[in-house]
Amino acid sequence: MGIDLVGDTVYNNLTAEIARKRSIEVSSAEAKEQLRDVLTAILEEVDKGNTSTYFYQSLLPNVNNELQKRGFKIKNTSDQKDGVSFYIEW
Repeated sequence: MGIDLVGDTVYNNLTAEIARKRSIEVSSAEAKEQLRDVLTAILEEVDKGNTSTYFYQSLLPNVNNELQKRGFKIKNTSDQKDGVSFYIEW
């Protein structure tokens, strides 16, 4: 039974180069979206007069690096009991 891929152009034309390019596009879009989400959360806390916040999703490595380049201090506070969390301070 299996899938017949002979007539499917998506599969027939897929190369490592095409797959790599698509992966980069998707991860870049995800990173931009996550960075926007984190910065929005930070701005909300800034408007409350706070100097830190928690972010309850795994930070993508390039988002983590970008935040650190911008001067934010990030600490992974994840644990088995409470799940994924990052403490972000400015």
